[in-house]
Amino acid sequence: MTSTPSKVVKMALYANREQVPQELKSIALTASGTLRITDEKRGEVIKVPSYIEKTIEFNPETKGVDFKNSKGQVEFSAVYPFKIMLENPNKTLLVRNAQTENIFAADLSDKELKGDLLVIPTENGFKLINKVYVEDLIPALLAAQVQDVTHEAALKSLAVVLRSAILQAVADHNDEPYHITDNDVQFQFKGINLIFKTLLDASKASGEIRLTQAQADAYNSCGVVTARSVANSAQKPDYIFSPANVSKYLLSNPPDDLFSRPQDPTQWSAVKWIYLYEAADIEKRIGYTAPIGKLRAITPTRLSPNGRVLSMRFEGKKGSYEASTPQEISFILSAGTMRSNFFDVVPLYKGKNIEHVLVRGYDTGLGEGLCLRGAEGLAKQGTDYQGIIKYYFPEARILNTTTGMIN
Repeated sequence: MTSTPSKVVKMALYANREQVPQELKSIALTASGTLRITDEKRGEVIKVPSYIEKTIEFNPETKGVDFKNSKGQVEFSAVYPFKIMLENPNKTLLVRNAQTENIFAADLSDKELKGDLLVIPTENGFKLINKVYVEDLIPALLAAQVQDVTHEAALKSLAVVLRSAILQAVADHNDEPYHITDNDVQFQFKGINLIFKTLLDASKASGEIRLTQAQADAYNSCGVVTARSVANSAQKPDYIFSPANVSKYLLSNPPDDLFSRPQDPTQWSAVKWIYLYEAADIEKRIGYTAPIGKLRAITPTRLSPNGRVLSMRFEGKKGSYEASTPQEISFILSAGTMRSNFFDVVPLYKGKNIEHVLVRGYDTGLGEGLCLRGAEGLAKQGTDYQGIIKYYFPEARILNTTTGMIN
């Protein structure tokens, strides 16, 4: 993959669900090209040939890190941040065998990277920040999201959304140690190695376009109307989209002309879904923050204008707890597996206590921004990628960075 010089984004690796990068104890490194290791105090300290594995380990005695060879011998130690750079920007660096104190706190899978890797020693380990060109990162972010979305126009529209969101994150967090994490809801990064040609082409072909004056979000499957009241179907139901009518949407069939309609009718679960959860598991997850005892009531406390759950109170025998974000609600109810925040809850009791919780839901994500399956549906109807963007972001301004023109 030829590197594309562009704006640099700092992405923290191995972040948990709260977007906090984990303190690592050790990692193994291998590169497809020559590495230069540069210490911020001493300058260049070592060169590593391609395909030679090295290990970085936290040293609890020095509160620094040791850089070791395959025999376990220390080649240098550092208590200050140091940078690992590829001499050839078209080569990649593989980070694997990441170890941390809590192995369940984050996805510790191997990651193949482009760009530089900054190693920052901390009190109890070290953190990793990947400094990479935005245009080199976008195809990998596409790969983590598109699944069965394959139409060129749909891929281009998502590339524009991701580019716009990253550039906005860089601007918003310019003075902070990192701009995004690899576990952000919008920026799921699994590795450069996941990309393929159609994603590269979509990213490059849309490279001059970005959105301004819009919240550039995306989600997988959409129902009949988005959170911003953008219609995905001409077949209007005879009831309005509102909290009082949530169950009607959940129990009715989606319209035949829905833009996000799957080709396989057995895949309607992408649009509407149902789960049954154990109350005991919910109690345990709440207990990480505030033990409330046996669960006795679940009440949505704040809804969006069209019925999406924004906060929820859990009442127990020993107290109560309020989850204040859709992400926290999803974690408490389902360990993060729920598909959207548009749902209703049916508690199933045994005596005074809830034994199971039935959750009936509709579409995916928060309903904000670009719907991927909807974009695919529009593309199949002949809409180009800028038309798709205009459809889902009707109030956005589209900037062509090459010509400087704004639509």
